[in-house]
Amino acid sequence: MISVLMPVYNSEKYLEDSIKSILKQSYKNFEFLIYDDFSKDNSRNIIKNFAQQDPRIKFFFSEKNIGYSRLLNKMTKDAKFNFYARMDSDDISMEKRFEKQLNFLLNNSKASVVGSYIEIIDENGAMIRRSKYPTEFREIKNELKNYCTFAHPATMINSSYLKHVGGYRCNIEPVEDYDLWTRLSLISTMHNLPEYLLKYRQHLKSISFTKTNDQFIKTEIVKKNYHNLLNGKNDIILNYNFGVVSKTKLAQDFPFLTNIIHDNSYHDLSITFRKKKYLVFIYKFIILFFSKPIYLIRKSICFLKRNF
Repeated sequence: MISVLMPVYNSEKYLEDSIKSILKQSYKNFEFLIYDDFSKDNSRNIIKNFAQQDPRIKFFFSEKNIGYSRLLNKMTKDAKFNFYARMDSDDISMEKRFEKQLNFLLNNSKASVVGSYIEIIDENGAMIRRSKYPTEFREIKNELKNYCTFAHPATMINSSYLKHVGGYRCNIEPVEDYDLWTRLSLISTMHNLPEYLLKYRQHLKSISFTKTNDQFIKTEIVKKNYHNLLNGKNDIILNYNFGVVSKTKLAQDFPFLTNIIHDNSYHDLSITFRKKKYLVFIYKFIILFFSKPIYLIRKSICFLKRNF
């Protein structure tokens, strides 16, 4: 009934715990697709060892690095069941996650995706904080205008809706999930269960750290594109090749990015906090508060809605 999709890249430190959390699920009827994107560490051997122990595991090893969203699209084509449970190779799923999410989708045929609250943990598994997301569709659709309303690896997706919108769009990576939710919101309902069903690991090799500037800019593009889609205007992401475009060219093609590209003060503040540079954070916070108080208040409200 469920196809579990786990892309892997250089995840040997956390991979074993992530795989075990899936194999220990209370709901047992699933296939477990683990696709390695040309890892340079011991990830392959870890996957092979688990595959020898559990026939539900189907693995694939790429002979070159093809990228996260392309790997996900390949996995969805290879998956044989109707519901896709997303999972990242450094996170941990709670034991009843699949059972609860599958029951929800089976009882809500108009829903394309169901997520959950998450616990954010550090590289050693210690909890940093808890993060909540809106649960009802009306609020989700409204808040999508401001931020990504799902934790991607905590979601389960109805494959028919995913296929209807054409899957993940690789050109907008690393915010391919945010873009996907905006498109799905136009043809279906979406929900988050008000339970903590995933431990989301935050560490210095996370996408939010390694691709922080790219993520910041493309998040703003998704916001603008969602506004366009809601108002029947052109899809500015479709067919645009972001990979070879400089920031200057981006500002020319998308004038709304001009100030954003040159002023990522709040984003920089957020990264400073996550890196636990608290004295620097306080200093930057004070400067931003006196220079842009309204801007800071609006951003802080979005953060508080998700985390408290």
